[in-house]
Amino acid sequence: MITMACSLQRSARTGLLLALIASASGAALAQATPAAPAPAPAAAADDGGIAEIVVTAQRRAQNLQNVPIAVTALAAKTLEAANIQGTPDLVILTPGLTFNSVGGYGQPRIRGIGTTADTPTLENPIATYVDGVYYAHQGGSILSFNNIERIEVLKGPQGTLFGRNATGGLIQIITREPGQAVEGEASLSYENYKTLTANAYLGGGLSETVAADLALYVRRQGDGYGDNLVTGQEINKTDSFAARSKWVATPGDHTKLTFIADYARNSGATAQGPAPGTTPPGGTPLLDGQDVAVPAPYRNRFTQGGASLKIEHEFDVLHFVSTTAYRKSRGTIFFPNAVTDPAFLTLVKLYDRAEQASQEFQLQSPAGAGLDWTAGLYLFYADGGWRPAALSGGGLAPLTGIAFDSGQKTYSGALYGQSTIHLGEGTGLTLGLRYTIDRRKWHAEQSFDAPFPLGPFADEGKKTFRKLTWRVSLDHKFDSGVLVYASANRGFKSGGFNDLVIPATPYLPETLDAYEVGLKSTLFDRRLRFNAAGFYYDYKNLQVTRYSNGILVLYNGAGAEIYGLDLDAEASVSSRLRLGLGLSLVHGRYTSFPNADITTPAPGGGTIIATGSAKGNRLSYTPDWTLNLSADYSVPLPNGSLDLNMTYYHSDGFVGSPDERLRQGRYDTLNASFGWTSRDKNWAVTAFGRNLTDKRYAAAIYAQANGDGVQYAAPRTYGLRVRRSF
Repeated sequence: MITMACSLQRSARTGLLLALIASASGAALAQATPAAPAPAPAAAADDGGIAEIVVTAQRRAQNLQNVPIAVTALAAKTLEAANIQGTPDLVILTPGLTFNSVGGYGQPRIRGIGTTADTPTLENPIATYVDGVYYAHQGGSILSFNNIERIEVLKGPQGTLFGRNATGGLIQIITREPGQAVEGEASLSYENYKTLTANAYLGGGLSETVAADLALYVRRQGDGYGDNLVTGQEINKTDSFAARSKWVATPGDHTKLTFIADYARNSGATAQGPAPGTTPPGGTPLLDGQDVAVPAPYRNRFTQGGASLKIEHEFDVLHFVSTTAYRKSRGTIFFPNAVTDPAFLTLVKLYDRAEQASQEFQLQSPAGAGLDWTAGLYLFYADGGWRPAALSGGGLAPLTGIAFDSGQKTYSGALYGQSTIHLGEGTGLTLGLRYTIDRRKWHAEQSFDAPFPLGPFADEGKKTFRKLTWRVSLDHKFDSGVLVYASANRGFKSGGFNDLVIPATPYLPETLDAYEVGLKSTLFDRRLRFNAAGFYYDYKNLQVTRYSNGILVLYNGAGAEIYGLDLDAEASVSSRLRLGLGLSLVHGRYTSFPNADITTPAPGGGTIIATGSAKGNRLSYTPDWTLNLSADYSVPLPNGSLDLNMTYYHSDGFVGSPDERLRQGRYDTLNASFGWTSRDKNWAVTAFGRNLTDKRYAAAIYAQANGDGVQYAAPRTYGLRVRRSF
């Protein structure tokens, strides 16, 4: 009876989603008129219509409107107009995406799927790919933009073509590719808080068969957003540097080689203060806003770099691709806690070390074949850990500190294949499978400082995880150009071991079964693009975070149910005015979570943590709804044009933990830019601002025994940018 009732509930919800999509589809079909195939992007730009967007969401170049997946695609021009400086800013243009950034660790979340754990051995369930290379480390998902061609945000499990840790989707970044023509760009901007940002790009042909480029990015923030009132240190400030070079060789008509090398460094002092309404142990006064009062300095520094080689060759009957990549990262985090009680940790020093290597072989059907198929082999190795982690203080007097040296190795292999069968005029059936084997090996040493040293104590463990993931999709494109589709997918995120616990405690893999229906339409002679998707998720063995005496531990929640609706729309009102809209409705609730952390403020400061049920509670960092609105307006001038952009974002707010005690209420942000661009597009001068309403809201909020913590997003920033292109 219970099973039947659950099935009826799910059927009713799925029916509701189908009805919503069918309604939108009917409206689109009613307004659409039969039309010839969409013209090339250049023609679309000339007549003021919406240009075609080409994406690689299915590992091959396709028109966005022909892909039966919910995708938000953002071109470089769109990112610049909306003042998007890095991956965390993508939230204001992408329905269903949130992005936490804590201590240099990036944690994107799509439709409620994400993580709150910051550790070098845990991969995000939202994968990050750059030019076809998977970035496993969480720090690799925080990237600054200076040579972007486009960004694709894929929503829902991508477990067939992209792998085990694209459980909830992925962020795919495609950088500019150099050609034979020499081209370059340089920009310089200055903002409040004494922030200077410089970008440079230069590319061109070195010979008839080789082209190369170099992209540089430097950002220096002179003043912090807040202060440490004890040490006098300016906090919540960052400095960044990034360099990237791409070399493309075409030794023959059918062969292409692409070599890429990159390096990035982010450093500064990112602080987490007491959450509103809470007091740390010892009764430290609650501060307001970005300021903190702790007895030691903050420090965070993260460097990463790598290289990749992609070999492509066109045979008569198939396309071969080999991608070889290696990446390495180093991180240092000094995190003092605002406590005066010696029973709690007072200073955390973390040294993050990680590296990865991957090899992918892929075969594809040639373009224009009657049967579209892709098959591949993916091999992956990673080694990361805390080397070392030093925790001063402790939960058991008279200990004065704990030291860990831990590491976790991953050996992974996967075979995959996906094929689209054309059943008739405009109808396609897509079937995909991927089989993944992950072997995780963990080891750690632990020692204690006390009146006399204790340890070291050592432990190790190993475990193998195997999973079959799949995709089934049926789509049909009408003569009007409207595409409708329905799909079922399974995503998988590997399990592992907790880094800072002896004896070893493992956590299980996550699985996500997703069902989606959607439509994609281009209407009114390409003046309106309207895409919609309804989805239902069955989420099992969620990997949830808890802090035990300041030590991060991962454990599994039983299950959750998520369903909702995404809308993406773009309208070309005239040659001068373009409008954009994004809406995300997400209902994410735990269906079973008997072992959740239930927290209450302790008398005199700190937090009491007990165990209880979170059934029916909201998923962390998952707003019930968000809204994105954008407008671009251009005024022609004799010597160029005046360009205005406004981008508005609304969040309904979120909870920071399964017990729903810590909350960020609803909030709104507004970005804007106003500038002049020369007639030949070679010069531009732009005034810009971000978070112009100066809204203070939490980027991260969490509970732990030594007091609830919060990290705030940046306040209002504004400045002037000059750009020169050739």
